[in-house]
Amino acid sequence: MSETAWREHAYPLKRITIELQGTRHSELASMIQELDEVKEKLLEGFHVGASS
Repeated sequence: MSETAWREHAYPLKRITIELQGTRHSELASMIQELDEVKEKLLEGFHVGASS
């Protein structure tokens, strides 16, 4: 694929940033569950959100 064709195919790029923060007391299983919930929301079409 040529550089021009690639750019026409790729742009505009999509960027998804997911920040998951825990403490030293956070359990890995809980953090993985949070990531699974984010994945499901993305699959449902959500693209903006926050949880605290």
